[in-house]
Amino acid sequence: IKSLAVLPFKPLNAESRDESLEMGMAETLITKIGGIKQIVVRPMSDVRKYTDPHQDPVKAGRELRAEAVLDGSIQKAGDRVRVTVRLMNTETGEAVWAEQFDADFTDIFEVQDSISERVTKALTLELSAEERGRLTKRYTDNSEAYQLYLQGHNLYGKQTGHRQAS
Repeated sequence: IKSLAVLPFKPLNAESRDESLEMGMAETLITKIGGIKQIVVRPMSDVRKYTDPHQDPVKAGRELRAEAVLDGSIQKAGDRVRVTVRLMNTETGEAVWAEQFDADFTDIFEVQDSISERVTKALTLELSAEERGRLTKRYTDNSEAYQLYLQGHNLYGKQTGHRQAS
Protein backbone atom coordinates (compact mmCIF):
# COMPACT_ATOMS: atom_id res chain seq x y z
CA ILE A 1 0.00 0.00 0.00
CA LYS A 2 1.51 3.27 -1.14
CA SER A 3 -1.34 5.72 -0.48
CA LEU A 4 -3.61 6.24 2.51
CA ALA A 5 -6.65 8.36 3.37
CA VAL A 6 -7.37 8.96 7.07
CA LEU A 7 -11.05 9.83 7.39
CA PRO A 8 -12.47 12.02 10.16
CA PHE A 9 -13.37 9.79 13.08
CA LYS A 10 -17.03 9.28 13.79
CA PRO A 11 -19.03 9.26 17.02
CA LEU A 12 -20.68 6.05 18.15
CA ASN A 13 -23.39 8.14 19.77
CA ALA A 14 -24.67 11.11 17.75
CA GLU A 15 -25.78 12.95 20.91
CA SER A 16 -22.24 13.06 22.26
CA ARG A 17 -20.66 14.22 19.01
CA ASP A 18 -17.41 16.18 19.40
CA GLU A 19 -16.55 17.25 15.86
CA SER A 20 -13.32 18.96 16.87
CA LEU A 21 -12.05 15.73 18.46
CA GLU A 22 -13.18 13.66 15.46
CA MET A 23 -11.34 15.94 13.01
CA GLY A 24 -8.41 16.35 15.38
CA MET A 25 -7.81 12.61 15.62
CA ALA A 26 -7.73 12.35 11.83
CA GLU A 27 -5.51 15.39 11.42
CA THR A 28 -3.02 14.21 14.02
CA LEU A 29 -2.75 10.81 12.34
CA ILE A 30 -2.43 12.42 8.91
CA THR A 31 0.45 14.52 10.22
CA LYS A 32 2.18 11.64 12.01
CA ILE A 33 1.84 9.05 9.24
CA GLY A 34 2.36 11.67 6.53
CA GLY A 35 5.94 12.10 7.75
CA ILE A 36 6.83 8.61 6.49
CA LYS A 37 8.49 8.65 3.09
CA GLN A 38 7.15 5.30 1.80
CA ILE A 39 3.49 6.33 1.85
CA VAL A 40 1.44 9.23 0.52
CA VAL A 41 -1.25 10.38 2.94
CA ARG A 42 -4.14 12.44 1.62
CA PRO A 43 -4.25 15.89 3.28
CA MET A 44 -6.94 17.03 5.67
CA SER A 45 -8.34 19.37 3.02
CA ASP A 46 -9.20 16.31 0.89
CA VAL A 47 -10.82 14.22 3.64
CA ARG A 48 -12.64 16.98 5.54
CA LYS A 49 -15.87 16.42 3.57
CA TYR A 50 -16.23 12.79 4.76
CA THR A 51 -17.79 13.49 8.16
CA ASP A 52 -21.12 11.72 7.60
CA PRO A 53 -21.32 8.87 10.14
CA HIS A 54 -23.00 6.71 7.47
CA GLN A 55 -20.30 7.32 4.84
CA ASP A 56 -18.90 4.13 3.30
CA PRO A 57 -15.17 4.36 4.11
CA VAL A 58 -14.08 2.14 1.21
CA LYS A 59 -16.05 4.25 -1.27
CA ALA A 60 -14.54 7.41 0.23
CA GLY A 61 -11.04 5.93 -0.10
CA ARG A 62 -11.69 5.09 -3.74
CA GLU A 63 -12.97 8.62 -4.42
CA LEU A 64 -9.74 9.92 -2.85
CA ARG A 65 -7.70 7.52 -5.03
CA ALA A 66 -6.08 5.94 -1.98
CA GLU A 67 -5.08 2.28 -1.84
CA ALA A 68 -6.08 2.09 1.83
CA VAL A 69 -8.36 4.01 4.14
CA LEU A 70 -8.16 4.44 7.91
CA ASP A 71 -11.61 4.72 9.45
CA GLY A 72 -12.30 5.18 13.13
CA SER A 73 -14.93 5.86 15.74
CA ILE A 74 -14.78 7.60 19.11
CA GLN A 75 -16.88 6.94 22.17
CA LYS A 76 -16.56 9.09 25.29
CA ALA A 77 -17.96 8.20 28.70
CA GLY A 78 -17.02 10.55 31.49
CA ASP A 79 -13.24 10.81 31.53
CA ARG A 80 -12.78 7.65 29.43
CA VAL A 81 -12.45 7.36 25.69
CA ARG A 82 -12.66 4.34 23.40
CA VAL A 83 -11.25 4.61 19.90
CA THR A 84 -11.89 1.85 17.36
CA VAL A 85 -9.84 1.93 14.17
CA ARG A 86 -9.92 -0.07 10.93
CA LEU A 87 -7.43 -0.03 8.09
CA MET A 88 -9.12 -1.17 4.90
CA ASN A 89 -7.88 -2.02 1.42
CA THR A 90 -9.93 0.09 -1.00
CA GLU A 91 -9.50 -2.34 -3.89
CA THR A 92 -10.83 -5.41 -2.08
CA GLY A 93 -12.83 -3.77 0.71
CA GLU A 94 -11.14 -6.10 3.20
CA ALA A 95 -9.91 -5.05 6.61
CA VAL A 96 -6.11 -5.15 6.75
CA TRP A 97 -6.01 -4.36 10.46
CA ALA A 98 -8.40 -3.34 13.23
CA GLU A 99 -7.94 -2.52 16.88
CA GLN A 100 -9.68 -0.90 19.82
CA PHE A 101 -8.00 1.47 22.27
CA ASP A 102 -9.36 2.34 25.73
CA ALA A 103 -7.83 5.11 27.82
CA ASP A 104 -8.45 8.02 30.11
CA PHE A 105 -9.17 11.08 28.00
CA THR A 106 -6.05 12.62 29.50
CA ASP A 107 -4.12 9.86 27.67
CA ILE A 108 -5.56 10.72 24.22
CA PHE A 109 -2.04 11.48 22.99
CA GLU A 110 -0.90 7.98 23.89
CA VAL A 111 -3.86 6.58 21.97
CA GLN A 112 -2.87 8.63 18.90
CA ASP A 113 0.75 7.49 19.20
CA SER A 114 -0.32 3.84 19.51
CA ILE A 115 -2.63 4.07 16.50
CA SER A 116 0.01 5.65 14.27
CA GLU A 117 2.64 3.10 15.33
CA ARG A 118 0.31 0.14 14.77
CA VAL A 119 -0.91 1.42 11.40
CA THR A 120 2.67 1.63 10.14
CA LYS A 121 3.26 -1.93 11.34
CA ALA A 122 0.07 -3.09 9.61
CA LEU A 123 1.28 -1.45 6.41
CA THR A 124 4.62 -3.27 6.94
CA LEU A 125 6.58 -0.07 6.52
CA GLU A 126 10.19 0.05 7.64
CA LEU A 127 10.79 3.26 9.52
CA SER A 128 13.97 5.19 10.11
CA ALA A 129 14.80 6.24 13.67
CA GLU A 130 13.78 9.80 12.76
CA GLU A 131 10.40 8.64 11.43
CA ARG A 132 9.78 6.53 14.56
CA GLY A 133 10.52 9.61 16.65
CA ARG A 134 8.03 11.71 14.69
CA LEU A 135 5.28 9.14 15.28
CA THR A 136 5.52 9.61 19.03
CA LYS A 137 6.33 13.35 19.13
CA ARG A 138 3.90 15.34 21.23
CA TYR A 139 3.45 19.09 21.18
CA THR A 140 1.69 19.16 24.55
CA ASP A 141 0.79 16.78 27.37
CA ASN A 142 -2.10 18.98 28.50
CA SER A 143 -5.33 17.38 27.26
CA GLU A 144 -7.41 20.49 28.05
CA ALA A 145 -5.09 22.68 25.97
CA TYR A 146 -5.23 20.11 23.19
CA GLN A 147 -9.05 20.05 23.27
CA LEU A 148 -9.17 23.85 23.02
CA TYR A 149 -6.67 23.76 20.16
CA LEU A 150 -8.83 21.22 18.31
CA GLN A 151 -11.96 23.34 18.77
CA GLY A 152 -10.23 26.46 17.45
CA HIS A 153 -8.61 24.59 14.60
CA ASN A 154 -11.93 22.99 13.64
CA LEU A 155 -13.67 26.38 13.56
CA TYR A 156 -10.87 27.82 11.47
CA GLY A 157 -11.05 24.83 9.12
CA LYS A 158 -14.75 25.40 8.61
CA GLN A 159 -13.82 28.80 7.17
CA THR A 160 -15.62 30.67 9.94
CA GLY A 161 -12.83 33.19 10.13
CA HIS A 162 -10.12 34.20 12.53
CA ARG A 163 -12.38 36.10 14.92
CA GLN A 164 -14.56 33.08 15.89
CA ALA A 165 -11.63 30.60 15.90
CA SER A 166 -9.66 32.67 18.38
